[in-house]
Amino acid sequence: MKVELNPNIRSLSGRLGNFVFRTRYDKDGNPKVFAHHYGKPQRRTRVSEAEKKSRTRFGAISAAVRLRIQQGDTRPRNVIWAEVAAEYDKINA
Repeated sequence: MKVELNPNIRSLSGRLGNFVFRTRYDKDGNPKVFAHHYGKPQRRTRVSEAEKKSRTRFGAISAAVRLRIQQGDTRPRNVIWAEVAAEYDKINA
């Protein structure tokens, strides 16, 4: 991908969306900006049963915590999380 910068911009680096921009300089000191597509590597193994249970647990606890906060619970989120997690583990033990 060719990127042309405003002449007032000397260099560009960092991530924007799914692209990583990098500036390199040629032998004469002129900047050249490169854009590389950035994507997550695909998973090579299947999701284990333990991971499925962990994801289900996280989702259920997260939903319950959000609901309690929406209903007016003003305690810190980590305190509510610990309480809900203990209840979840007690029920699903």
